[in-house]
Amino acid sequence: MTNIISEVSRIREMMGLVLEQTEIRNVVQANGTTKRFEVSTEDDAFSVDFEAEFNPGKYLAQDMSNSVDTEITSLAKYLADPKLKGKKLVVVIKAGSSRTPITPGGAVAKLLQGAGLEPTNASLAQLRASTALELVKNGLTGQIPQNVFDNIEFTTDLSGIEQGPEFTADDDANDAKYKGWQKLGAEAFATGFIETLAELPDICNTSKSGSGKKGKKGNKGTESGGGYGYAAYPENEGKGMEYDLGLDTEGEVTLQFTAYHIPDMFQITYNGVTHTSSGPGGEGFVSNNFKTCDEGTSCWNRYTKRINKLNKRITSDEEGVTDAEGRTKSLSGANRRMLKFTHGIETPKRIGREWIIDFFEKFKPGSRSFFGKMFNDKKRMKYNKNFTDGYASYDDEGNPKTNRSGKIISKTVKGKDVWDKINDIWMVLDDNLDSEKKDSSKNTTNNQKEINKLQKEFDELKAIGSPGEYSELMSKKLGKMGFPPVVGTNGSLKFEKVAGVDKMYLQVFAPLDGTIWGMKVTCKDLGGPSA
Repeated sequence: MTNIISEVSRIREMMGLVLEQTEIRNVVQANGTTKRFEVSTEDDAFSVDFEAEFNPGKYLAQDMSNSVDTEITSLAKYLADPKLKGKKLVVVIKAGSSRTPITPGGAVAKLLQGAGLEPTNASLAQLRASTALELVKNGLTGQIPQNVFDNIEFTTDLSGIEQGPEFTADDDANDAKYKGWQKLGAEAFATGFIETLAELPDICNTSKSGSGKKGKKGNKGTESGGGYGYAAYPENEGKGMEYDLGLDTEGEVTLQFTAYHIPDMFQITYNGVTHTSSGPGGEGFVSNNFKTCDEGTSCWNRYTKRINKLNKRITSDEEGVTDAEGRTKSLSGANRRMLKFTHGIETPKRIGREWIIDFFEKFKPGSRSFFGKMFNDKKRMKYNKNFTDGYASYDDEGNPKTNRSGKIISKTVKGKDVWDKINDIWMVLDDNLDSEKKDSSKNTTNNQKEINKLQKEFDELKAIGSPGEYSELMSKKLGKMGFPPVVGTNGSLKFEKVAGVDKMYLQVFAPLDGTIWGMKVTCKDLGGPSA
């Protein structure tokens, strides 16, 4: 189109119809499309930065720090200039933003979502630009002739969002270095033609984020992407999460990935092709987690918390064994009285392992090694006939109860029956203890193994003093797991969005731990200006 315009201008010059020179202005719309305007260089354009600012997270007119009346008056003077009479005029409200992120789930994010927008800087800039545009429209009314006002095309330009220095986790969002990019301004010019370029996908100029558990080894990504395991999102035949880019949209899409927790690898599958995140070292994993693991850092806190949690599990299992050792079961009153008055054994309402061991020591089972039976093969103890029968009830003097004629009326309690009951209780309690010990031993072994692994990693990270050392350590781990041994500070990939193919898929490979990630999307028209 630019070539055509240039040729038309050349022919017009040859015919003596016009001698003026023109240039092309590109304005990025809120929906991601780009408008191209032809501007005469003979007509001075108007440009001004607003002195007014919005407080963080605000976009309404009452939230502006100053009035924009002075800027509107200057704009009105420009638009009313007689030399622009009869020309098509354009007024552009320009909104910029820094790279400071909007906290997911925070107040600003909820505010934007309530307005039906994505919780991004682009959305906030869009609302601020819309507010400023309405102020400009209202302010111009009465300051310029109606016929001039009716000849103006009002629009907003969002090409200046997310500019300036990169934001890191340790930065202060209110730092002065970000303020210069959080601005509003206005531009005005006369134009000869207006062209709207192909619409860009809605995902353009947005930021996405997500999280997930550590990937399972058996969760495979796409074969076209290498078929790696440890995919965090196994859905869609390993391609991952689905995004709708629109059927008729076009453009060159650039994705910038960040792994906030621990290095992750990202893949995008679009139009049958899989693209892998890459940094300075080539395709592979990316992370911004290049911090030291000194006391008080998120790294220190993360490892300390996990190790302490595992130690608590070990302690809990040990307490479970102790509890099992002290468990008891009830014995009937008749049996207790028989034990006390017939055999002189004081018996509580509930008996445990310690009481039972003492009992079998006094009345040794008919075996040469009753302890071997008790603690090894778990066989029932052979009845000791010295443990004789007794009675269910006794008088105050400890004698079996009788009637007036002296006949014993108390029910007989057989020694063999009491013996079997004690045996039953023993086997239940000891089996419970044995099961608790086995579970505790297994859990303790696994937990201690995990503690040792984490402690080794923790010690390695505490000894690291530079991003290079961290990258080297992580690269070795990933290489052993079959991944590209590359860890970079950023991860970008680029692909061409074509009309007719709407689905894009995102996969995150998280072999080291759970994933927390961010994705920033920028686009530009195919062969055109950046959006």
